[in-house]
Amino acid sequence: MNQYGAVYADFWLGVGLSPTIHLAPSNLTNIVTGGRALFACEAGSYPVSQVEWFLNDKVLDVSRSSRHSYVHGFWLQIVNVSTQDAGTYKCRVTSKLLPNSPSSISTSAVLKLSSKMKFLMCGVVVDMYMCVCVCVYCFSSINHQQGIK
Repeated sequence: MNQYGAVYADFWLGVGLSPTIHLAPSNLTNIVTGGRALFACEAGSYPVSQVEWFLNDKVLDVSRSSRHSYVHGFWLQIVNVSTQDAGTYKCRVTSKLLPNSPSSISTSAVLKLSSKMKFLMCGVVVDMYMCVCVCVYCFSSINHQQGIK
């Protein structure tokens, strides 16, 4: 304030951090039909990020799926994996640093189904002197037209 009056000013200072991916999803190349798949995606930014998942460049609506869910934040879990789940998954992280100017980053991983079924059978053999746990890991090739070979 001086003899001529006072001047007041308001200003907006926007401080933000671009989104970064701290833990990217890994390729899953040996998933069995009917099994479970888990893709990690951990990100950070300020303001808080929005995470979206895509399958073959189409948005996955996790809220409408009974087989897809988020665990540990935005890790994507798929249960009862089927042939429709095979493909490229993309995790896109978006943050608005300034009004009307989103900033985003993405990373991808592939889900491939196994061509083999796996079985793990365990049993315990007991006699009066010792107890032994025996496990056998078996692979069987699958021919989709002829069944298990």
